Amino acid sequence: MKRLITCFFLFLLASSLQAQQTNIDSLERRLQSIGEPTQTLYDTTRILLLNELAQLYLRVVPQKALELSEQAETLSKAIDYTNGLATSYNVQGTVNRMKGDYTKALSLHEKALEISEKEGDKPSQATTLKNLGNVHFSQGKYPEALKFYHLSLDMHEKVDDRYGVAVAYNNIGLVYKNQGDYDKALDAYMHSYEIFNEINNKKGLANSYNNIGLIYIKRGDISKALESYLESLKIVEEIGDKVTQSSTLNNIGNIYFQQENYAKALEFYEKSLELKRELGDKSGIAVSYSNIGGVYSHQGNYVKALESTLEALKIQEQIGDNKGIITTLNNIGDYYEYQGLYDKSLEYLLRSLRMQEEMGHNDVMPTTLILIGSLYNKKEDYNTALEYFFKALEIAKAKNTSEQIKICYQRIAKTYSLLNNAAQTFEYYNRYNNLKDSLNNEQNNTLIAEMQTRFESERKQKENELLYAQIQLNEAKAQQRTYLLYTLGGLAILVVLLLGLLYGRYRAKQRINLQLERKNVAINQQKENITSSITYAKRIQDAILPRVETIRSTFPDSFILFQPKEIVSGDFYWFAKKKNEVYLAAVDCTGHGVPGAFMSMIGNDLLNQIINVQNISETGLILNNLHEDVQSALKQEDQSGNHDGMDIALCKINIKTNELDFASANRVLYLYKNSKEDLVEIKGDTKSIGGLIAMGKRDYTNYKVRLGKGDSFYIFSDGLTDQFGGPEGKKFGPKNLKAFIYNNIDKPMEEQGNLLLEKTGEWRNGYEQVDDILVIGIRV
Repeated sequence: MKRLITCFFLFLLASSLQAQQTNIDSLERRLQSIGEPTQTLYDTTRILLLNELAQLYLRVVPQKALELSEQAETLSKAIDYTNGLATSYNVQGTVNRMKGDYTKALSLHEKALEISEKEGDKPSQATTLKNLGNVHFSQGKYPEALKFYHLSLDMHEKVDDRYGVAVAYNNIGLVYKNQGDYDKALDAYMHSYEIFNEINNKKGLANSYNNIGLIYIKRGDISKALESYLESLKIVEEIGDKVTQSSTLNNIGNIYFQQENYAKALEFYEKSLELKRELGDKSGIAVSYSNIGGVYSHQGNYVKALESTLEALKIQEQIGDNKGIITTLNNIGDYYEYQGLYDKSLEYLLRSLRMQEEMGHNDVMPTTLILIGSLYNKKEDYNTALEYFFKALEIAKAKNTSEQIKICYQRIAKTYSLLNNAAQTFEYYNRYNNLKDSLNNEQNNTLIAEMQTRFESERKQKENELLYAQIQLNEAKAQQRTYLLYTLGGLAILVVLLLGLLYGRYRAKQRINLQLERKNVAINQQKENITSSITYAKRIQDAILPRVETIRSTFPDSFILFQPKEIVSGDFYWFAKKKNEVYLAAVDCTGHGVPGAFMSMIGNDLLNQIINVQNISETGLILNNLHEDVQSALKQEDQSGNHDGMDIALCKINIKTNELDFASANRVLYLYKNSKEDLVEIKGDTKSIGGLIAMGKRDYTNYKVRLGKGDSFYIFSDGLTDQFGGPEGKKFGPKNLKAFIYNNIDKPMEEQGNLLLEKTGEWRNGYEQVDDILVIGIRV
C-alpha cells in the first residue's frame, strides 16, 4: 500500500515580504522619531506602532515579532490600553503556535478574545476566532477548528471585511479537505478565490491556487493540479512570500511523487525543507522529513526512509502534532513491513490506531485498519485479519468512501480465500467487482460530459475559423484572376525549357540505374556472406547463455522472455550457483546486433571471473569490480574514446535462508510480497557499468530483502518498456509492465512468460522492434 502523502497547509497574511520590509523600515523610523517613553508618557501611538511592526515581522523573523509584542503588552498594561493588549496577545499566540507550543498559544488567544468581547471590538474578535481555529487545526482537532472558523466568518461578514471573509472561507476549505469532504472544500476554496480576485490580493490568489491544486490531486486530475501549483509558485516568487513558497514547493513534490518521478520529488521536497528551516517552521520541517522518507522508501532505501521519518516523528511529538504523528506512525509501519519486520510494523500501526480512537479521528483510520489486517494475513492469523478488515469496512461505509470500501471487499475476499471459504470468497469478490464497475461507470460518465463540452467549444471555434477562411479565400480568388493572365505566358515558356531539361536527366538516370544494378549484385553477395557469419556467431552466443533447464532446476516456477532485435543480442542473462547461493542477472549492453553481442561476451566472461575465480560474493562489490574491469578491458582509463558499457540487475538468493541481495546499474527490481497488492520497487543506482563519465571507482549499493514463500520478483532490460506500439504508438512503459504482472501474478511463471510474449506481439502491432527484449520472472 502506498505511503500517505503529506500535503502542507498554510494560513493567510496580508502582504509580501518586499512590501513588509518597506513598511518595517517606515514604521521603525516613525517609532524612533517618537523617542523613548517616560514615566509620564506612555502613548497609544507607540503601542500601535509596536504591534504593527510585530505583525509584519511575524513571518519574517518570528522571534523579533515576539519581542516587539511583549513590549507592546508591557506599555498597554501600564496605560490600561485594552485594544493594544488584545493585539499583542494575538501576535504572541501565533508565534507560539508556529513554535508548536499549542497550550500557550490557546491561552494567549483566549485572553485576547476575552478582551475584544468585553470591548465589543468585532474586527478583533473575528481575528482572534480565526487564530483559535488555527491552533486547533494544527493539532488535528477539526470539529473545533471548523467551529471557530465559522464564527470568524460570521464576524467578518458583519463588519463587511472582504479580506477576512476570504481568509475564513480558505480555512474552512482546509478543514473539509482534511476531513475528506472534497466537494465542500472546493466550494469554500472557490469562494475564497473569487473574493481575492475581486480585491486583487495576490498572496490570497496564490494561496487559493495552492489549495485548489490539492483538491485536483484528490480527484486524480494531476495536470490541473500541477497547473494550479505553478500559478501559485509564480505569484509567491514575484512577491517574495517564503511561507507559501515552501508549501507550494512541497505540493509540487507530491505531484512528482505520484507520477513516480522520485528524483524530481526529492528535489522539490528538499527545497521546501530548506525554506522551512529558514522560517523555523517545526511543523513544516516534520512534513518535509516525512515526505523525503517516502521517496527513499519507494527507491527501496528503507534505512534512509526510516531515518528521515523517525526524525519527523520526533519533531511532531515535541510540538504535539497529533495528526502528523498518526500519519508518520502509519508510514513507519509501512517501512518495517517492506523489510519483513512484521512485529515491529504492527507495534507502530497499533500505536497509530490507539491515537485515532482516543481523538475520534477517522480520516485515515480505515487505511490503518487495512494495513493491520494485511499484516495479520502475512502472520497467517486470518481470523484476526478479518476483524480489522470488517472494522475498516464499517468506518468506510459510514464515511461513504467508495475507494476504501472497494479495498476492504478485496482484502476480505483474499482472506476468505486463504481460509478456503469458497462461498464467502465469491461473495466479497463479487461485491468488489460490482463496486469497481460502478466507479468506472461514474468516471466514464464524467469523462463523456467533459468531452461533450470540449467538443461543443471546439466546434464553435472551427465554425468561426471557417467563416474567416472563406472571406480570405474570396479575396484571394479575386487577386488570382488578376495575375492569371500574366503568369500563363511565362508558364508556357518555362514548360518548353523544363521538357528539354527532363529529357536530358532521363538519359542520365538510365546510365546511373545500370551502374546501380551491377553494384547491387555485389552488395547482395557481401550481405549473404556477412549474414552467414553473424548466424554462426549466434550459435556461439547461444552456447554461452545458461540453459533455461539449469535455471529451472533451482527455480522451477520461473520464465525467461528473450527476444533479440537482430540475429545476435546485446542483452544477455547470466546464472551461477555456489553452494547455497544462486546468482542471476539481466544485462543490457550498449547497442544491439554485432556491437552489443561483443559487449555481452565481455560481460559474461567478466562476471564468471569475478564470482567464480575472484570469489567476490556481495552484489554491490561485484558491480564495483565489473565497472573497473569493463573500463580496463576497453581501455577507457586511457581516454580511448570508447563509451561502451552496460546496465545490469544482479540478484543473489540464498536458497536456505531465502535472503535476496540486489544491486543494479540503471535497472530496477519488482518484488511482489505474497500478493499483488504489495509491490516493492527497488531502483538501485543510476550509474552504468563502464563508459567515460565519472571515471574511477564507483560504489554500488547492496539491498537486502527477506523473501517469503510465494514471493515473486522480476528483473529486465529496457527493451520491452521502450518498445513503441499500442493504439497511440506510445512506449510500453513501466506502468504497462506493472499492470501486466498485477493482472497475472497468480498464474504459473511459465504461463506468465507465454502471455507476456503474446502481449509484446500485440503491443508492437506492426511497429518495428526497437531493441533487444529480456524479462526474467522468479517465484520462490
